[in-house]
Amino acid sequence: MYLDSVMNGRISIPIKAWKEEQKRVATERLNLCDSYYKLKDETKEVELLRRSADRLMQESEREYKSQQQSHGIY
Repeated sequence: MYLDSVMNGRISIPIKAWKEEQKRVATERLNLCDSYYKLKDETKEVELLRRSADRLMQESEREYKSQQQSHGIY
C-alpha cells in the first residue's frame, strides 16, 4: 500500500513534515514559473531580433544584386 511505503513503520501521520514539504514544493514551483515566463519573454525578443536580422540580410542581398545588374556585372 502507498501509506505503508510512505510511513516507513511509523504509526502517526507526519502532517508537519508533509506541510513543510508542500510549502517547499509550492515555493519551488513559483520560482520555476517565474523563470519560465522570463525565458519565454526573452525568447520572443530573440525571435524578433532574428527576424529583423534576416529581413535586413535579404534587403541587403537584393540591393547588392540590383547594383550588380545596373553595372552590368553578373
